[in-house]
Amino acid sequence: MTLMELRYLVAVAETRHFGRAADRFNVSQSTLSMAVRKLEEDLGVPN
Repeated sequence: MTLMELRYLVAVAETRHFGRAADRFNVSQSTLSMAVRKLEEDLGVPN
């Protein structure tokens, strides 16, 4: 778990949109999505 992954998750929650959250950090939507997925795995969130 990294601080950036947590920031990505907060941005998704705030914007309620993966694309807008990715734009906030100047990363691709797939990059943000993979980071959130990794965070979910680290925390043991079921799919």
